[in-house]
Amino acid sequence: MLFSNGDLELNKMPQPYPDPNISTVGEIFEYANLVTNSLAVPSFLMIVAVALFILFKLKDLKTSDSLALSLFLTLILSAIAWADGWIVGKILGLFFSMAALAIIYAALDT
Repeated sequence: MLFSNGDLELNKMPQPYPDPNISTVGEIFEYANLVTNSLAVPSFLMIVAVALFILFKLKDLKTSDSLALSLFLTLILSAIAWADGWIVGKILGLFFSMAALAIIYAALDT
């Protein structure tokens, strides 16, 4: 992109957080998304999905059931994150499709 004076725009570091008092989880996620170009919350959601899968697998559930349950709960979290504006609709669609495929796999796994 060009500025009005014709200089090329350089890659700039993200600006410091405008309010030095970060007091809510939402502000932490907003700042993390600002610094990481909107990759913090989707990464967090994937980590949650893997952690839930491991926890459900340790409870002696079948692999398909553990996968379906962990992705369904992560879908609920991603819907909340989408409603708060922390992720875009494409990421929500990705979690929806993963959860749907996992539920179909669990239903067909006997």
